[in-house]
Amino acid sequence: MSFVAELPGGRSAHGAFSQRADGNFDIAANAGELHTARQRLLSGPWTSLAQVHGAQVRHVAVAEAHLGASGDGLVTATPGIVLGVQTADCVPVLFASVDGEAVVGAAHAGWRGLYDGIVEATVRQLRELGAGTVRAWIGPCIGASAY
Repeated sequence: MSFVAELPGGRSAHGAFSQRADGNFDIAANAGELHTARQRLLSGPWTSLAQVHGAQVRHVAVAEAHLGASGDGLVTATPGIVLGVQTADCVPVLFASVDGEAVVGAAHAGWRGLYDGIVEATVRQLRELGAGTVRAWIGPCIGASAY
């Protein structure tokens, strides 16, 4: 599933949540296969983290700047950067400013991260970058029927 969010200043952000038909996004898979699947979904230099089920958010000013760093949220005001989070049973959340500065974010929100405030921390970082109103998109995740 993909969408386009209109940002302040006439800019736009493209967001997407993968589905099984989009390919193998398993981080334990072959690195080349993962890269190919990511580029098919959204092309560009991806930035992702070593997710730790916490509430740390990283500000990305340069593409791929925090690859391998720990954390569960990413924010940027730099055009052209692809922010990526990987989820299985956790919740992917994408963010975009509606007014103020054109900024976007992504968070990996498991129960520990939600308890620790990953959503709030991501919105706080977006506001520090100049976002006014922030809109969020919640992606697919595991439901109660799976337990």
